[in-house]
Amino acid sequence: MDFIIVMKFRSKVGRETLSRLNNLCEKPPPGFKPHGMYFTLGRYDVIWHVEADDQLKVTEVVVGLSDICSTETFPAIPREEFTRRFG
Repeated sequence: MDFIIVMKFRSKVGRETLSRLNNLCEKPPPGFKPHGMYFTLGRYDVIWHVEADDQLKVTEVVVGLSDICSTETFPAIPREEFTRRFG
């Protein structure tokens, strides 16, 4: 399953925060596969595209980040799959 996670940092971003995010991207937990993390300008600081076995796995990861950022997670359907089913 694909998910989009949007993040808003709770305070100034330091090396420790960046290190934690890099570790999740480079050494993700089983059942969690990051595809792209983008730092943005505007309402959210980070937009992250991930794939996970299920919603509980994504929840496990974002709860672990709750001390550094607030998050919102959206289930996402790839364009090709959506078109195949509904197009």
